[in-house]
Amino acid sequence: MPDIDQMNYESTASQHARVREHLLSGKPLTPLEALRLYGCMRLAAIVLRLRKKERLNIVCEMMSETTDEGAKQWARYYLDTSADTSPGQADVAECVFHALPGRIVGQAKLFQGGA
Repeated sequence: MPDIDQMNYESTASQHARVREHLLSGKPLTPLEALRLYGCMRLAAIVLRLRKKERLNIVCEMMSETTDEGAKQWARYYLDTSADTSPGQADVAECVFHALPGRIVGQAKLFQGGA
């Protein structure tokens, strides 16, 4: 794993394109992976832009794990191809959390608004 100080940081436009391609390939992405792979320190901001500008249905899963050292929590983003996100529909994100042994898994679901 490369040292963060030695990483080749990319331009913002390039980071957006690389994150978009990563998610479109069907692979999930965490903020730590985005930092290591693309030098991206603000993955949530890129995801928000991809949701709004490109109407991508990106789901955020909140992962949490309790170890002897304490609780750890992180987000994992992936593209959900099962929901229709046609232009003109309002997006409202809602987080749903599920308790599992040793960790909590939350999932932000996308709802289409209407009249």
